[in-house]
Amino acid sequence: MARVRPVMYQRREVINAILYVLRCGCQWCMLAKDFPPWKTVYKIFDRWRLRGVCGRMHDTLRRRTRQPEVKQPTPTAGIIDSCLWKRDW
Repeated sequence: MARVRPVMYQRREVINAILYVLRCGCQWCMLAKDFPPWKTVYKIFDRWRLRGVCGRMHDTLRRRTRQPEVKQPTPTAGIIDSCLWKRDW
């Protein structure tokens, strides 16, 4: 029988930490001290990424946000926003 590790951190805390890194663009090791240890958060994120969990979450969120607006579940077009910076010196 396989041993199961006890849950040290709530799943919501880990998700909030992942979203913090993605939103702020900081390095994993610069994760705020209010969150679980960065190595723990990164290991969970990497495991989810390798198993395809991140892609499935993205697809589910996209479908759920598009359905209330009576749109097709998958986008039919994409827009890339860019800025042109002019150097004056």
